[in-house]
Amino acid sequence: MDQVSRPLLIALGAVIVLAIAWLTVLRPGTGAVEPVAEPPAVVGAVSDAEQAVAQTDAASARRGAAPGAEGTPAPGGAGAAPASIATGVSVDPTAAEGEGSRRVLAQLERDRAVVLLFWNGRSSDDRAVRRAVAGVDRRGGDVRVYVERLGALADYAAVTNGVRVEQTPTTLVIGPDRAVEAISGYTLTSEIDQAVSDALRGQQR
Repeated sequence: MDQVSRPLLIALGAVIVLAIAWLTVLRPGTGAVEPVAEPPAVVGAVSDAEQAVAQTDAASARRGAAPGAEGTPAPGGAGAAPASIATGVSVDPTAAEGEGSRRVLAQLERDRAVVLLFWNGRSSDDRAVRRAVAGVDRRGGDVRVYVERLGALADYAAVTNGVRVEQTPTTLVIGPDRAVEAISGYTLTSEIDQAVSDALRGQQR
């Protein structure tokens, strides 16, 4: 051993260390460590959470309302779909067939505004809008409010001939000047009241 140089001994020692490491740690084989699978319960929880986030994002995109926004949210706490408002339509008195049409035209002849809601009781948005319509300021009798199912649409042909009422809830605000404003979708009492005010001011002009 005295004749073996020190560098050779160091090199030999390194080879031995590498061989031991290969046999015990680095060599692939049946003893190799495999990735630990995530517990099924955790996977399910993550999946549920991701699904809930996706549903919330989709609902927010549809409804366009953030929590805490002004107004009463629709049942469920996620807000409601923003209303689509159409104006520039007038009542057609020549299509006055039906008790509904005659009733509305009679109120307009008395310089009153009319709020007409088409709804169905199965939708939470519809029920919320019906409550909103019920809260409209009647202005001492100058505003009349009617609530109908969509099946009664033909009975109001004088009002609806020029309006695309294809879904519920749809709220029509008709002024004494026979101009019609259609609010399709979720809306608030304050928005309907503002439409009524605009309709009555239109008559004054």
